[in-house]
Amino acid sequence: MGTVSEDSLANAGVAAGKSAPVALIASKWGKITVNTVIEYIHDLSAYANLFEYYEKNENEHWTITLMHELGPKWSTFLANYIGETFVSAGVQPKTKTSDRAVIFNL
Repeated sequence: MGTVSEDSLANAGVAAGKSAPVALIASKWGKITVNTVIEYIHDLSAYANLFEYYEKNENEHWTITLMHELGPKWSTFLANYIGETFVSAGVQPKTKTSDRAVIFNL
């Protein structure tokens, strides 16, 4: 990832987020909703160990934090990959990134 530009990673995240997660979510839960996207993210954390997953839900306003040790370019990819998956569920998340975390507010 070191030699790949931020724009290329962002574009790769968007492209990947439009396809694989949508197919996996539809096959496992039958439809793409905010809740099934959240379940998918939780599964990525639990089984693929791509990041640590934290969530907070206040009156159906979700804050989802993904923490990792893979640097800012991984944050860029994750923000776009997961963000595009939420878009498929009809939600445009507000996203913040840092070197070690991505935060989605829904």
